Amino acid sequence: GRSTKDHKPGALSDLIGVVSQNPLHGFVCDIVEDEIAFSMETRGFTPDVMRKRMEEVLDLLSLSELRRRDIRTLSGGEQQRVAIASALVTQPRVLLLDEPTSALDPIAAEEVLAILNRLVDDLGLTVVLAEHKLERVISFVDRILLIGDSGDVAFDNTRAILSYSPIAPPLVELARVVGADEIPLSVREFRKNSFDIGVMEPRKASSNPSVIASLQDVTVIYDGFNKVSALRNLSLKVHEGEIVAIMGRNGAGKSTISRRRLEITVPT
Repeated sequence: GRSTKDHKPGALSDLIGVVSQNPLHGFVCDIVEDEIAFSMETRGFTPDVMRKRMEEVLDLLSLSELRRRDIRTLSGGEQQRVAIASALVTQPRVLLLDEPTSALDPIAAEEVLAILNRLVDDLGLTVVLAEHKLERVISFVDRILLIGDSGDVAFDNTRAILSYSPIAPPLVELARVVGADEIPLSVREFRKNSFDIGVMEPRKASSNPSVIASLQDVTVIYDGFNKVSALRNLSLKVHEGEIVAIMGRNGAGKSTISRRRLEITVPT
């Protein structure tokens, strides 16, 4: 191994790939495939190797259809996948990720984590990630390093750390409340136990709630390298007292709905 004390970051770049929390801070190219190729070019890979690895990583992270897109037109989650692809394409032995799923919807996050898990199993890749959405990663990680408020550090297997950690995913917190015999790392593990848990009565809705927000036949198209249709003929009404969840994959138009209503972005 190489000590980080004795080697500068550049001398470790062939061993370690890094993905930052905000991928835009690290991009140097405008087009997706140019950005992924850049890290290989700086290391002097041959054209044949570059083409082969490019196709592999584009397929691995479902980026093939985005390869000629301007990175600035991508959603936050799509940009994060490009950043991960750029780090993976040089085939490092260690991958360091700072909240890699922070900009991803749940489905995309599960896909990325499954890919990382498969890389660990198939290639022996070591993955170190900082993540505050623990419910996404506890079933994947082998060990957790927990840093306390006073700077003290605990490093142990996942179940042992979660047995006392003040930071825990909702599933673990629920298991603590109901007195589970063992800390579950998945819903399947939790369901092996049987608990008598009460259910709250549903909230009574108003018989004639007033409409406080509405959209009528809204279409939003963003200009760029390719025109992107974010919304098409959307109509909706939000009533007083409602809790409305806006769901969809990255790039589906969730943020566009909020910005359109708040008039933060002027669509074309």
